[in-house]
Parts: sequence; C-alpha cells; structure tokens
Amino acid sequence: MKNKTNDYKKVLEIMANRDIENTKRISFYNKELTYLPPEIANLKNLTSLDLGDNTINLKEAIPILVQLENLTELKLNYNNLTELPPEFAQLKKLTSLDLSLNNFKTFPSVIGELKNLTELEISAHRDGDKFSTLPPEIGQLENLTSLSLAEQNLSTLPPEFGKLQKLVTLNLESNNLSTLPLEIGQLQKLVTLNLDSNNFGTFPTVIGQLTNLSELDISGAWDKVKLSTLPPEIGQLENLTSLHLKNQNLSTLPPEIGKLKKLDTLNLSYSQLKTLPAEIGQLQNLKDLNLYRNNVTELPPEIANLEKLTHLNLTSNGIKTIPVEATQIKSLTNFDIAYNSLTSVIPEIGQLQNILWLNLSKNQITALPPEIGQLRSLKSLNITHNKLTTLPPEIGQLSNLGGLLAYENKFTELPPEFGNLHNLGDANLSDSELTTLPDEFAQLQNLEKLQIYGNKIPKEVQEKFTKLLPNCDISWGATIVSIEELFGNA
Repeated sequence: MKNKTNDYKKVLEIMANRDIENTKRISFYNKELTYLPPEIANLKNLTSLDLGDNTINLKEAIPILVQLENLTELKLNYNNLTELPPEFAQLKKLTSLDLSLNNFKTFPSVIGELKNLTELEISAHRDGDKFSTLPPEIGQLENLTSLSLAEQNLSTLPPEFGKLQKLVTLNLESNNLSTLPLEIGQLQKLVTLNLDSNNFGTFPTVIGQLTNLSELDISGAWDKVKLSTLPPEIGQLENLTSLHLKNQNLSTLPPEIGKLKKLDTLNLSYSQLKTLPAEIGQLQNLKDLNLYRNNVTELPPEIANLEKLTHLNLTSNGIKTIPVEATQIKSLTNFDIAYNSLTSVIPEIGQLQNILWLNLSKNQITALPPEIGQLRSLKSLNITHNKLTTLPPEIGQLSNLGGLLAYENKFTELPPEFGNLHNLGDANLSDSELTTLPDEFAQLQNLEKLQIYGNKIPKEVQEKFTKLLPNCDISWGATIVSIEELFGNA
C-alpha cells in the first residue's frame, strides 16, 4: 500500500508557501498523489483545486473535499479513474468539473446530482477506455453551458440531451454518431458545435434549427462514413462565422451556402469538390477559404466579389492555369496554389497588390512574368520544384521580400537585379544548375541564411561570396573544384 506520509508531505510543502486564509486557487498537478492530508480542509476560501495527473483515491478524498465550502472548480483529469463513488454527489457546489483522460467504461450517473455544474469535461484518452451510451441523468445538468464528450464511443444521444438548453459549447468530436436526436434542436443557445470525426453519412438537418450557431465543425475522418451532400438547411445557420467540412465526399455545395453572410472561415479541404456554386461570391465577410486537396479546376467569376478574403488555398487541385478570378481579389494576403499543373503564371498575378505570402511550388512553371515585380508587399515567395531556368529582372523590385524558397529548379543563372532584394534574410536556391552568381549578389547584406548546395558553383566563387557575405550562414554542399584544378594549366 502506498505510504500516505509521502503524499501528505508533498501537499503540505506546497501549502506552507501559501496564505492559507486567502488562497483561492491551488494546483497539485502531476505530484504522484493518491492521498490528500486532512489539512487541505483548512483552505476555507479555496474555489479552484487542480488534482490532475495523479491517482487520487476519491473515497478517502471526498470527506476532505466536502469541507471546502467555497470549492466550485475541480480538476481530476488524467487520474486513471474508472468510476465515481456515490459520495461524489456531496460536491454539490461544483460549477466546473474536469474528468477528461480517465478510463470510464460507463458514464458516471452520479454526475447528474451536481445540478450546479456549468462546465463538464469528460473526454476520453485516444487509447483509453470509453463509454458508448449516456444515461438519462445527463438531462439533469440543466445549468451546463459547456460540455465536452470527445473521443468516446457514443453512437447515439438520449432524448434528455434536449434539456441542456443553456449549452453554449458542445464538443462531440471523435465519437461514432451517425444521427442526432430531434431534441438537439432545443439547444437554442448553442454557439459552438464540434462534430468532427463521427459517422454522419447524411447531414443532420436538425442542426439547421440551431440558428445561433457561430462555429460548426462537421469534418469527416479517414476511416469513417462521410457526407456526400449538404442539405439546403445549411443556409438557415445565418450566424455562422466558422464552418469546417474537411475530409468529406462532397462534389459541390448547395446554393444556400450563399446565405451564410457572416462566415469568415470556410474549410473544405480533402472534400472531393469539383465545382463551387456562384453563390460563394455572396459570402461578403469571408476571410479564409481552404480548398486544399479537392478536384476544383476553375473558380466561378463571382469569387472576385469576396472583398474581405485574405487567405485562399488551392493546393492540390489539378489546376492548369491560375484562375483570373483569384487575381481580382485585391484583399488577398496569402495565396497557395502549390501541387497543381501550372506551366506558367498569368500576368494578372501583378494585381495582387496586398499579397504577403505566395506559394507556387510543386508545379511545372518554366518562367515567371515581369508582372511578378509588382507584388511590392510580398514577404515570402515559394517557387520550389518547378522548371525555372532564370528569374525575370523585375524580381529585384520585391523590396519587402524576406524569404525565398526556390530549390529544385533548373536555374543556370540569376539576374543582376537579384542583388536589389535588400530585405532578403533567408534564401534556398539548392539543387539547381547554377554555375556562378552575379556580382550584385554581394549586396544582400541582410541575408542571414543561404542554402545553395546541389549546384555547380566552383570553389573560387564560393570563397568569394563567403568573404563578401560574412554574416551569412551559407551551405554550399560538396565543393566544386576550379577548372584549373580539374584539368591543370594545359
């Protein structure tokens, strides 16, 4: 049996440094405790107690905890608990209870006696024991505003769930839900709903009744059933600001998506989309549109109406030409169109006057247009893994460029204007076919890191720029000997 004395000593040492009468919050997190000393009861004004990451013996601890008349917040997460004793119901003043990362095989129905709870966290550990049902007693927690049941094995929710009408935040991520009870529609105060990684083959239309929802995540999981369509009811969620639908089997979106006028974040990555409806252009507050890993080959003209869009991700879509419509979105600051089938960059790219971060990597681009130099706000440019043999002189006009990723190309030379990139601090030009550098390269006195290995630059050129750029960490890789050393002075 574990020695209580050692546990008592650990706790009392922490308490010794506290003003017992005025201490309101105290943590014994990860102290390898099983037992609590009776002296804990002297913390009469304690409101918050953190016992997380221990192995607390609750039957012995509860008689002590009930003496803490002002205790409202209790953390027992990661305590390897498998059940709660009936005496737990005595902690009736609790308003916040964290029981996450334990090993409950059934939901402790005694929790239903804690009628003052406003926050309950009882998510499971990914590899721990889980419960598959909720008892009717869950409905007794009518003061709950926040409830997390993530990583359990729930396949259904009881009708009593509808009694939790003060809920504002509900996390049901990583369960096995395929439907939601109609009573969910009674949760009219719900603002945040997380249904990520469940088994919804069809979108639960009852969600459309939750008209105060601001954040909805109903993304799929690799090994679970996925949505193939969105119903018109999605348009009823007119207060949504964030919608995550990643990893689904959607081919398009319903026109009603355009009714979500308050939406600022729309994540549709990995969702098999082929087209976007014209109504996407009605999302006047949209700032972040993520279409990563879909099958979209063109954008509707109406996308140019997204006047507040700052982040557009079109990576991995099989796009052959940069959509002109994308370059008409003047508010864009981050544009990612990597891993597509681009062979060129349209001149209209120069219209993106506010762009800060541009990713054109992993394409088949053979040249950049002169208009690239018009992107005066650009701070980061990624053109790696293309077929570029040089850069246009206008590259030197990117006066704010701080980072350049350009490795795995076919560069044989760089223009003298490259030396005008006075704010360049980090550049990767490795694995290309460079045999020299322009003299103007020495003007890059703010360059701190240069990776240029995998080229064919002779030793004397390496030595020259190592001296001219003394504050730069240069990775030349294997040294290419000079012609004289290779062939002699014949």
